[in-house]
Amino acid sequence: MGYGEGPHNSGGGGFSNRAVEYNCHDFRFTQKGNVVYAIAMDWPAVDRSFLIRSLSLKGMLASGGIASVSLLGRKEPLVWKLTGDGLQIVKPDRRPCDGPCVFKITMRGIAIEKFDAQRIDGGLVKLDLTVRNLESQKSTSGSPSLSTARRARP
Repeated sequence: MGYGEGPHNSGGGGFSNRAVEYNCHDFRFTQKGNVVYAIAMDWPAVDRSFLIRSLSLKGMLASGGIASVSLLGRKEPLVWKLTGDGLQIVKPDRRPCDGPCVFKITMRGIAIEKFDAQRIDGGLVKLDLTVRNLESQKSTSGSPSLSTARRARP
């Protein structure tokens, strides 16, 4: 399954026979550990920056936000900021490659890996969380502070 954002959908899980003209608003994503790789399907010809709407202050999944943003194939640091509209990355002077470009976005803080809510006897709801500290590779689960029962509202 592929994940992405933007105005163009290739259909067929990306294995369609029809040609798709992507633009700089089309991104595809993959993730490993605390790093999200955002693949920009095209380079902005006019826009001065990239805007990744999936990563915004409104919808961040990691509590600590974003630690760093880099562009694969480029050693110089990028100028970026996280806003309510999304992650805005100022376009570098030179494009690092001819094809799609890949941004490496390192997250920090904690992320929820698993969240289960189960209604139990007496109107209680049991919450079972698994969280991961993004600065380490360890997950935490089953701790009394992470598993609790609360009365459900009628």
